[in-house]
Amino acid sequence: MSGVDPHAEAHRLKRELGYGARRIADRLGISRHAATQLLARPLPRPPAGPAAGVADEVAAVTQPVAEPADQVADTVAEPADPVAGGVAVLAGHRPEGGRRVVVDLDEFPGLAEDLALLEETGASPEQVVNFAVERLASVYRRALGRGRLRRGQAFDVTDMWLKPGALRRAA
Repeated sequence: MSGVDPHAEAHRLKRELGYGARRIADRLGISRHAATQLLARPLPRPPAGPAAGVADEVAAVTQPVAEPADQVADTVAEPADPVAGGVAVLAGHRPEGGRRVVVDLDEFPGLAEDLALLEETGASPEQVVNFAVERLASVYRRALGRGRLRRGQAFDVTDMWLKPGALRRAA
């Protein structure tokens, strides 16, 4: 597959043809694990242009939810039903802090498998994600500080060490 970005091609095969990781791996000549990792990484978005444009886009995203979503939330939110309460939260009510990350695990099947594997350690998916992002950001900050990376530069994780111990929550 010379001349084709395997990351973009993996996402195209998933999106357009509905291929799974195993079939993508066969098509690209890589391992199933490598294909799963490619699918777990979202495609980069094109640059937004000047900083003011980015701020405008963020402001547009943070506007209140339209009236129909509120009506849906009101009709399904029954205090005795935690599932319906969850639907209400997703349908339009913001959490107290106003910040939320939602990951559709159907879009990232490798991530779902990896989270299930790491749940064997006794950590919740939220704790695992928090721990992983904190550690990765820490290493990224250190690489920036030492001049090994430029801000915004893409990178690959080339090595990782594990030692017995408790999974700690990042502060």
